[in-house]
Amino acid sequence: MTLLVSPRGPKGWNPTPARRRMRVPAGKSRKLNFALQIPRNVDKGRYLIAAEVELDGHPQGEVCVALIDI
Repeated sequence: MTLLVSPRGPKGWNPTPARRRMRVPAGKSRKLNFALQIPRNVDKGRYLIAAEVELDGHPQGEVCVALIDI
């Protein structure tokens, strides 16, 4: 299966890389790492980090992957 992941954070939070594609063999798992640049002037609070996921070219929608407290 081919997996395409595009992280999404609040406006102005920039993920690196912007998206990542990889092949995952049946019965196996893989780990993807992304860096997220958070603006210096962000307000304290809880923020949702999500990812748009595509499997073999079929969009799966946005999936919640983390909550961040600042």
